[in-house]
Amino acid sequence: SAASVDVAFYENGPWGGIEIHLDALDAGTVVASDVITIADGGGRDNPTTATLAVDGATFDSLKLYATYGDDPSAPRIMMDDLTLTP
Repeated sequence: SAASVDVAFYENGPWGGIEIHLDALDAGTVVASDVITIADGGGRDNPTTATLAVDGATFDSLKLYATYGDDPSAPRIMMDDLTLTP
């Protein structure tokens, strides 16, 4: 019924504008989602962390992915503290 994951990534520099998504799916349909957008506030490669979380829905799988505009993206992120709540 709930999931959360901490992610670490670089902000600013060439990374600004990339979105990191966490979708909860039930039978292939998105039932809950969360997204963070990597900031582009100037500077270069500032390490930061954020939490992505979904709750309040029954789901059978999770999808973690990134986009830049309408295109898939592949930023460097580290994941930690994945928590699943039945």
